Order: sequence, then structure tokens, then C-alpha cells
Amino acid sequence: MPSVTVNGEGQISLRGSNGFMVLVNGKPILTDAATILSQLPANTIQNIELITAPSAKYDPDGKGGIINIITTKGSTDGFALYANAMGGFPSTDDYDNLETPKRFGTDVTANYKNEKIDFSLTANYQRNDNNGNREGDVYTKDFKANTITRFPSNGERSFDKHNYSIKTALLYSANKNNAFNFGFYLGKKFQARRADLVYNNSTSDLTTDAVLSQFTYFNSNVQTKEGKFTLANFDYTHSFANESTLTTSALYEHANLYGNTINLNMDYPAKETVFQEVKNPYTNPISGFRLKLDYAVAIADGKLESGYQYRNDKQDGTFGYTINPEPVPLVDNSQFRGTAKTNNHINAVYSQYSGKSEKLDYVAGLRYEYAQRKVILSTDINPHLLNFSNLFPSANLLYTFNDAWNAKVGYSKRVQRNNNSELNPIPEREHSETLEQGDPDLLPQFVDLAELGINHTFKKGTFFTTLYYQNIKNPVQRVNSVYNYTILNRVYTNAERARLFGLELRTNLNPKNGWLCTLEPTFTITKSMVTWMFWERYPPSITRIGCIL
Repeated sequence: MPSVTVNGEGQISLRGSNGFMVLVNGKPILTDAATILSQLPANTIQNIELITAPSAKYDPDGKGGIINIITTKGSTDGFALYANAMGGFPSTDDYDNLETPKRFGTDVTANYKNEKIDFSLTANYQRNDNNGNREGDVYTKDFKANTITRFPSNGERSFDKHNYSIKTALLYSANKNNAFNFGFYLGKKFQARRADLVYNNSTSDLTTDAVLSQFTYFNSNVQTKEGKFTLANFDYTHSFANESTLTTSALYEHANLYGNTINLNMDYPAKETVFQEVKNPYTNPISGFRLKLDYAVAIADGKLESGYQYRNDKQDGTFGYTINPEPVPLVDNSQFRGTAKTNNHINAVYSQYSGKSEKLDYVAGLRYEYAQRKVILSTDINPHLLNFSNLFPSANLLYTFNDAWNAKVGYSKRVQRNNNSELNPIPEREHSETLEQGDPDLLPQFVDLAELGINHTFKKGTFFTTLYYQNIKNPVQRVNSVYNYTILNRVYTNAERARLFGLELRTNLNPKNGWLCTLEPTFTITKSMVTWMFWERYPPSITRIGCIL
């Protein structure tokens, strides 16, 4: 879809934002889309739904909307076995990287199905390294001393990435009125990001640009991130005589996240003397539990759906900091280490009605949510508390003019909750020239999504276009401040408001039997209103053209 883009590092964006909600078979997950997709074999994915203006029955999380990954079920009775293997070609450029990237993987799926049981078991392994180059150009100014300090950098930026997982699903239909669904997922993901950079630091007179001092050094920066992921869900659906349904769902997810960032500063070009070694080890386990109760009943020519959900998410981070050798005289580094614990309690109720009247399909609903957030820091005596009560309305209309043309209009109110990185005020030495920290009092982002689209079907293809708008309250941005002459401090903070306008077009053509050609131009304009400045950004448009036989 033109709304979805994937960059060279595998990060997925929906309408220019990585803030979207990920569902697997309609069930939310805490981990990101790239992690889940990398651990799902392609042949187990039946379809991927893109929901850009979600209705009230969905969680309001994610300012960009929802991506729902639907996995396959057994299509015929009996036993089936599927296996896949993949391999990557050598890189076109090696960038003088330390290692040659490896890209290969395999997966296997077993499925058994009969009249009442549909059982599947999947295992996979994937290695997908990326190699590349990084260039940086940063400077700070000291107006009192009338100097400018530049610290440009250049060197390797590459990734070693591998993951493996096992997944099982069981659907059991006891009779026509009672159905059970059980799923279990266990996986591990590892990523090591290497940034071996040469820094050419210099301080010059701000008026004459005469060089006052110069220093060149080599920085080896290795950041490792690992996680063990566990996901379990259980659903029970009862169908009544009047064809109404009652569904009870329970979902538990746990992610044991841990890693380290190591900055090693050495002389250059010999790389024999270590000036400084800084380590930022951390553990950050995340756990989440959801309990849902949904009821659906046919009323008149439509369907009324109502439900309640309780949700609890916990993060428990411990962050370390060591420096070797210790600076002389000794410096108090206690601000760089500590614990940050976050707990979210959310209660929500919703109701929505959907139906069809001649050429008009419609769905409208309202969701109410009461949320409590507590952030407990080892560096603060008092916890940071945030309670908010919000309504999340939604409405979608689809009008069919004839067999060839239809139009749609949609609105949905969403929320982008703050993650632990944004809330954690303990600075991390992300790079030699960068510290990064959050704000425990950061506000969530509230988003109004609106879109208008037209779809056309003709003899040898289809065409659609969508105009969309997002009004974002409390957008989260990273602001740079000067920590010292050669180190920037990146802090997450709320701006006042942001607005985003976008236009998507897509044409699918079938010039001959077996051929599918696609043209996807996408245009986006973003405007952000910040209390201390006005900022405009016009990212380049994206156009994709391709044909498949």
C-alpha cells in the first residue's frame, strides 16, 4: 500500500509514522510490527489488513491506525506440512565494514484439521544482517568565548540481526454454539548495531574561523538489543439462539528485554591507546495483560456491538553506567544509572452500530477510557502520576454509486501512549557525541484522523485515491541541548500541536493474463506548531512502480 513504507533497517512506517497499532488475528501485541513479521513465515500469513480509521471496538492506540496480520488456517481436512528456505545475495557495496553480512532463513509449518479441530505448529529461524555507512556533521557555539566547535564523523554503521520462534494455534468447535481458540508464541530476537566512526573535532574562532585546537580520534560504538518474547491468548465464543454472540478473551504478553551500549574512544589511526570506555547495560522486562468481554446482536438491518476491556502494562527498567578509566578528579555519575518503572491501568467500554441502507454502508461508535499511569524513579522520592479520562468517537461511511465507483469518508480519534524510552529520564550514551533521555511527565499524543477516498474498478484494473488529515495534540519531539562542547543531549518533549496532510493514489493494471502492474505516488505535507517556534517539514514524495508475473 502507498501508506506503508519500509526503510533500509527494516523499520515500518504507516503514513510517515511508526506510531501504529499491530494486531495478529485481531489481537493486540506490545512488540513492533518488524519483530512480529520477521518471525512469521510468509506462508502462514493469509492477509494483512490496513485500518486507517479504526472503529470504536478497537483499542485507540496508535496515531497512524492499525495493521492487522491475519494468519492462515487449515483449508482442508487432514495433515499438511509446509517448508521454506531463503537466502540473500552478497552486498553490492561492503563499505569497508568489519564483517560480511549474512542473510538466510528457514521455516516449517505442520497443520492438522478435521470437523472440530484446526491445529497448527510453526517454527522458524532468520538471519538478516545489514551493512552500511554513516556520516555526521554537528557543531556547537560558545558565544561567551566566541568559539565554534565542530565534530564531524564518518564510518561504518551496520547491523547483525537474527531471530527464531515457535508458534502454535488451536481452534476447537465443540458444537455450533461454542468455540474455543488458543494460541501460544515464543520467540527470541537479537540485534547488534555497530557504528565505528572517526571524529575530526576542531574548535575555531567564531569571527575569523581560525582553528584554535584540533583532535582526531576513533570511536567504536556497539549497541546490542536482545529480547525473549512470550504471547498467550485464549478466546471463548458462545452463540445464542437469536444469533447474538458473547466472546470472552484473555491475552498475556511478556518481553524480557536487555542489552548494552559500549563506547570505546581510541587514538587514530593506530587504534592502540584507549582514552575512555563507557558502558550502558540495561534490563527492561515488559509484561501486559488484557481481559475483554464483547457482545454482538443483530438489530433491525444492522449489528450492535458493545464491550468492556481491562488492560494492565508494566515495564521495569534497570539502567547501568560505568566509565573506565574514571576521570580525574572524580565526577559524580549517579545521574546516569538507576531504575525506572512504569505501570499503566486502563479501563474501557465501547458501543458501535453498523449497517447498510441501500447504497450506503455505515458504522459509528463511541469508546470511553479511563487510564492511570505511574512512573517510579530511583532518582525521585515521589512517583510521577497521570490520570486521564477520554472519549474516542469514530464513524465510517461507504457509498456505492454503481459497480465501478464508490466513495468513503472516515473519522477516528486515537491516542499514542508514551513508551518507556520517552519516559525514562536516565541519560544513555547513545553515541560518542549523543546523550538521550526522556521525561517522566511526558503527555500522550491525542490524534484526530479524517480521510476521504474514491475507488474505481474498470475492465483491466483498479484505481483508488485517499486524502487524509491528522490533527495531533502534544506531539512528541526530540530537542537537542548542549551537554558540553562535543556532546549533545537529546530530550523527549511535548510540542503544542502538529498537523499532517497526505494524498495517496494507487493504480493496478492487468494488461495481460498473469501480469499485475502497480503505480503508487504518495505525497505528504507535515506542519508542527511548537510553543517556541514554527516548524515546517516537506518530506519527499514516494512513488513505486512495479510489475509482477
